[in-house]
Amino acid sequence: MPPDAALDGEDLTEALFGRGAARKKDLFWEWRFGYVGEPIGWSPALAVREGSLKLLMNPDGGRVELYDLAADPSEVDNVAASRPEDVSRLRAKLDDWRRELPPGCFSKYAGDNSYPWPRGA
Repeated sequence: MPPDAALDGEDLTEALFGRGAARKKDLFWEWRFGYVGEPIGWSPALAVREGSLKLLMNPDGGRVELYDLAADPSEVDNVAASRPEDVSRLRAKLDDWRRELPPGCFSKYAGDNSYPWPRGA
């Protein structure tokens, strides 16, 4: 590992021993590839999880979905329209994180908006 590498992981040793461990940092991810299978498994290409909130959106800023996983663990009810402050805050975090990513390939099918999911979208 280079000495100037910026590590962003967390020590989850307690969880491995069954004692539980709450995350201390937000969790980010990006899906750069197309989808296969049924539309229910499709999702926007970018996501951030902050506590019980999970924001998903496409790189162009479209298909914004916000879920409160404590109240809706199945991610059925998109609450983005009713919680614009949370969307704005999480979107800014996601944009900042994405600017730090290295360039790479991105499938033209990633983040497809054609699926009829979720409610509230």
